Amino acid sequence: SSDVCSSDLVQAADLYRKACNGRVASGCAHLGFMYSHGTGVKRDYVQAADLYRKACHEGRARDCSSLGVMYDEGTGVKQDSFEAADLYRKACEGRDAVGCYNLALMYWTGKGVKQDSLHAGDLYRKTCEEGVAEGCVNLGTMYDSGNVLKQNLFQAANLYRKACLAGAATGCGLLGRCYELGKGVARSKTDALNYYGKACDMKAEQG
Repeated sequence: SSDVCSSDLVQAADLYRKACNGRVASGCAHLGFMYSHGTGVKRDYVQAADLYRKACHEGRARDCSSLGVMYDEGTGVKQDSFEAADLYRKACEGRDAVGCYNLALMYWTGKGVKQDSLHAGDLYRKTCEEGVAEGCVNLGTMYDSGNVLKQNLFQAANLYRKACLAGAATGCGLLGRCYELGKGVARSKTDALNYYGKACDMKAEQG
């Protein structure tokens, strides 16, 4: 029943709290997640940020990334793009792909760092290789436009395909456009409609 589940979550929160107090970083991380989502405890973003900070300090890259998002958005902490960028960098250096992707976005826009489109492209490539579909999409658009990287429509289409296979609706839509216009692939109305349809279905599933 839901009461049993709720009781289990409260007990889990207590166990994570004890682990965190005993300097077990994963305990802090799990408890931080529970506070940020209001699972088993009352939602408390300030508490979540403190717990993610402890876990990050102990070398958990994913939690550096989570804390970076909180600084980026000003959730539970005062908004600070420079601190967010530092945390994303630390996460990325710790091989957290989401941290690398968020850092890439900051380099692309110049938020919290000096704007550097080429470095953003390098990070998008890294995140794409690590399975972050949006990284493949953004790198693909760079090859598609030719504004920063040398235009390569074949490479762009391949990156859109990779993103689509990884579940990114935008990747499917852009690949559909490639087939419609014959950009980097042989023009095919059938394939265009197929990928446009996939994009619509994914967007519907994601709400």
